[in-house]
Formats: sequence, structure tokens, C-alpha cells
Amino acid sequence: MWEVLLPLFGLKKSMADINWLAVVFEGLLAAIAGLLLVTYILFLKMNDDVRRARLYIMADRIKRFLLAFFIGFFALMVVILVGFAGVSLPAWVSGPMIFAWMGFTVYGCLELLFIAAPIKLRRSRSLGAADGGIFLRRDLAGRTPRGRNGG
Repeated sequence: MWEVLLPLFGLKKSMADINWLAVVFEGLLAAIAGLLLVTYILFLKMNDDVRRARLYIMADRIKRFLLAFFIGFFALMVVILVGFAGVSLPAWVSGPMIFAWMGFTVYGCLELLFIAAPIKLRRSRSLGAADGGIFLRRDLAGRTPRGRNGG
């Protein structure tokens, strides 16, 4: 099947020759770009007062976001500067550092996304439990509670 489809798109390599690590790398870069785009759109649509309040309340998330981006880009900077200095790092050093950069960047993007669209928790009544109804559950897609116990 691939032997028929690849020439149609002008591709000459077989599927066995594709570097799957590069495909994963490009996929992670696309995921980072997608997360940042969704976060930007959510911040853009947010009311100014709500945005100001969320940024004030979620200062710890902002600190974690900044730290994650700093660590990630520091790892990337080390790999690039060592390469500019003429020292070639082995693949078992530079590869994990590049993926660490991507991992920290994804974590920072998720922290930003959770500032723009936090996971909503709501109170739910328990069935005679001793916790007094303080049990918190995730609000699934903002749906209103159904039934006697919100379920």
C-alpha cells in the first residue's frame, strides 16, 4: 500500500527508512505550538478583570511556568553553546537535553493553559458521609448537576 501512496505524493523513502525520532520530535513541537495557540486564544477572549484576578490568584502557577521555561531553554542553550564551542556532545547527552527542553516547555505551556482555563471543581453532596458534603469532583465540561447527588 505504501509503495503505491508514497510516489503519489512525491515521496521516495519507504516507511522503514523514516526516522521515527524526528517524527516524534516534530509532533512534540506541533503540540507545544498548539498548546500555546489555545492558551493565547483563551487569554484573548477573557475579560480584563477576570484575567487580572486569575493572574494575581495563580501567581504560583506563573512562577512554575517561568521556572520550567527557564530550565528548558537553559538546557537548549547549553547544547547549542557547546556545539558552537566546537565540542561535539554524544547523542546520549544532547538527545535527552533536547527532549528535556521540550518536556519543560510542554509543562510550562500546560501551567499557562491552566491559568487561562482552570479545571473546575464543584462541591457535591455525599450520601450520608461524615465529610459534610465537602467532597470535590471535577466538573465535566461545565455541565449542570443531574439528579439528587449531582451525578
